[in-house]
Amino acid sequence: MLLFFPVYYIYSLMFLLHIVSLLDFLHFDFDEAFADGHIVAQPLMHSTSILSGKELFFHPGHIWFKNHVIVWQKIFRRTFLIENDILFAENIMYEDVDYAFLSYPRAKRVQHISEHVYLYRANDDSITRKSPTVNHVRYMIELCKRVEVQLQKGEELGLDMEFIAQMQQLIKNTFYRSLAFYKGLDRVEKQEADSLYKELPFRLFRYISVSMAILQYRIRLSL
Repeated sequence: MLLFFPVYYIYSLMFLLHIVSLLDFLHFDFDEAFADGHIVAQPLMHSTSILSGKELFFHPGHIWFKNHVIVWQKIFRRTFLIENDILFAENIMYEDVDYAFLSYPRAKRVQHISEHVYLYRANDDSITRKSPTVNHVRYMIELCKRVEVQLQKGEELGLDMEFIAQMQQLIKNTFYRSLAFYKGLDRVEKQEADSLYKELPFRLFRYISVSMAILQYRIRLSL
């Protein structure tokens, strides 16, 4: 199958590769292609000067969970990833989140440019778009565990109090989302998911509000 890339995107990519050689990573805008063929620009913010990873992460023009965790919206300098041992783990879901919290705190030179150099095509058959299964709950729980491990290594990863607070909130939000998936499961899958909740390390619950814990308990009682 032949893939068609507009000339504009090719020249833009060449331009980006030159810029990223001077940075730890580069962040950019994208266009979204829909099934009916029309393309919509998705501008995020105006171009920035060179910032630290933290400055871009907390930039008022960015929404972290929408902009920062998307890996294909960035070009990384390879040596930055190697020097900081930032790798994609295998056989997991939502691995973009891990990448974000490993890269932003360590990055010294990053930049956002308002160039639309990526053409995103939504795939309705994507695993993240399908109806929830017990695997979605499992992946959410595993994400909570991985973020908590990063919190334990906070100083080593260069996390300050602002990053730590954001990651703690991420655990809460992810846990809540897993419960939303849980509610859509059939009885058999709920029983399987329930065993996953029971295996959660107790230390994780320090990041989960009492109301969420009560909600989880009520869901268990409904089995």
